Amino acid sequence: MASRRINDPRTRRYFEEVYLSYNAGSTRSATVSLWSVVIADLLFKLHDLSTIHGDETATSILADIETRRARNPVSPEWEWYLVEQINDRTEFLEPHVFIELDSLRKHRHLCAHPVIDGNEALFTPNQDIARSHIRVALEGILVLPPLMTRRIFDPLLEDLESKTTLFPDDESLGQYLEAKYLASMESSTLYHIFRSLWRIAMVTIDERASGAREINSRALRCIYRKRQGDLEPYLRDNTNRFDGFGQETSCQSAFHQFMREFPAVFKLLPEPVQVEARHAIQNSEELIQSARYIYDSDAEFLSYLESQSEENERFLLPSEFKFIVEVVSPDLRNRALRLGVMRYAKARSFNSADDAFENCIEPHLGELDNELLELMVNEGKDNAQIYNRGGFSDSHQKLERRWVEVFETKPDRTIAPRFWVPVEILEDELI
Repeated sequence: MASRRINDPRTRRYFEEVYLSYNAGSTRSATVSLWSVVIADLLFKLHDLSTIHGDETATSILADIETRRARNPVSPEWEWYLVEQINDRTEFLEPHVFIELDSLRKHRHLCAHPVIDGNEALFTPNQDIARSHIRVALEGILVLPPLMTRRIFDPLLEDLESKTTLFPDDESLGQYLEAKYLASMESSTLYHIFRSLWRIAMVTIDERASGAREINSRALRCIYRKRQGDLEPYLRDNTNRFDGFGQETSCQSAFHQFMREFPAVFKLLPEPVQVEARHAIQNSEELIQSARYIYDSDAEFLSYLESQSEENERFLLPSEFKFIVEVVSPDLRNRALRLGVMRYAKARSFNSADDAFENCIEPHLGELDNELLELMVNEGKDNAQIYNRGGFSDSHQKLERRWVEVFETKPDRTIAPRFWVPVEILEDELI
C-alpha cells in the first residue's frame, strides 16, 4: 500500500484518518481530511529543508506563511498561498499535481461548508473522485522526501567545502552524505545533484572549483557508489549531458579517479569524450598505469603493462599496484602479481627497491608461487639496487621463508649468491 511509503511519520499517522474515512464510505470526511494532511505535509517538508539543509527558499516561504497567518489567524487563505509559493519557487510539484491540488481544494471547500445542491443535499464527492484525490496526494506529495527544491546543490557545495578535513576517508564521507542528503533524496533531485557535481568536480575551472576539487570528486564517487543502481541507467540515457574533463591537471585526475573505480561508466560516455580521454591518459606516465577503463578488457590492460615492464622502471608505480591487484578478475590475479615481481626485480635505486618490496611484494608474500619466486630470483639476482640496500637483509629473510614454504628446501645460494642473505647472518633457522 502506498501509504506505507509516506516519508514523514507524522503525515503517515494523520493519513490514517483519510484512509479509514474512505474505506467507511465517508468520502466527504476523507476529502476534508486529505486537504489538511497535504498542507501539513508540505509544511513538514519546508521545515526539514530549512532546519536540516539550510534551504533559503524554504525558509523564505515559511516566513511569508507565518506573516500571513499572524495577520489573520482564522483565515485559511494562507493554505493555497503556500501551495502557490511551492509551485512557483521550487520544482517539487509536477504541473498536473498542482492542477489536481486546486481541484482538491475546491472539493474540500464544498465538503466542509453547508453548500446544498438543487436536491437540498450536501455536496458529497463520489468514490472515484475521492480515490483520485488520494492517489494524486500520495504519489505527488506525501511519499516524496523533503528535498523539494533542486536549489539544494549550492548548500551541498558549501557544506562539502567546509568539511574538507573532517572526513579523511571515503567511508566516513559516504556515511555523512547518506545521512544528511541521500536518504531523503528523490530521483530527479539525485540526477540533478550528480550531474552538477560531475561538472564542478571534473570540468569547471575557477578558483572555487579548483580549491574544492578533491572533496567534490570524492563526494561524486561516494554518491555514485551508494546510488549506482539509479545513476547508471540515468547515465546511459543521458550521456550527452556529461562532459569529459577540463584542461587542468586536477580535472583530469578527478576524471581518472572516477573511471578507474567505475570503468563501465567510461563506455557510456559519448565517443568524442572517450577519444579525448584516451589520448590524454596515454600521454600521462602516471595515469596510464591504472587506466584499465580505456581498454576493452583487464587482460588487454595487463598486456600493456607487461609490454612496458622490460624497458621502463616506472611502468608501475608501487602505489598503484594495490589497486591493480584488487580490481582484476581472479583468473588474472597471478599476472598482476607478476607485474609486482618485475617491478621489484627491475628497481633502479635503493629507495625504489624499498618502495617496491613494501607495496608489491611483502603484502602478497603468501601468494607467491614457485614460478613467481623463480622469476624474482632470475630477474633480480644481479641487481645491486636490491642486494646493496639497507633493507635487504630483513626483506630477503622473509623471501627465503616463503621459498622454503613453497619448495620445502632452502634456496641454492650458488645460483644467486647475492640475492640471498649470507647464511652466517641469518637471524633464525628456516627449516
